[in-house]
Amino acid sequence: MGRNYTLLERLTPLPDDVLIGIDEVAALTDFAKVTVQQRRIRGFPTPIDGVRRLKWRLGDVRSWIRVRTQQRIVKVEK
Repeated sequence: MGRNYTLLERLTPLPDDVLIGIDEVAALTDFAKVTVQQRRIRGFPTPIDGVRRLKWRLGDVRSWIRVRTQQRIVKVEK
């Protein structure tokens, strides 16, 4: 599965409070859509309650990515 760079370019300027769906989460994380949909990603933010389809706050996903990146950097430095 390849990255959707067009979608990533559209997401980059958006503010953190924007809600994003499965396609956007998959593009940001490089996980398969089915993995995102089934919520099999350990430690991943929970979707927003009260909406019909699975939606996440863009800022929560960005924060999760930052933390994971930092954890990988620390592991490599050890």
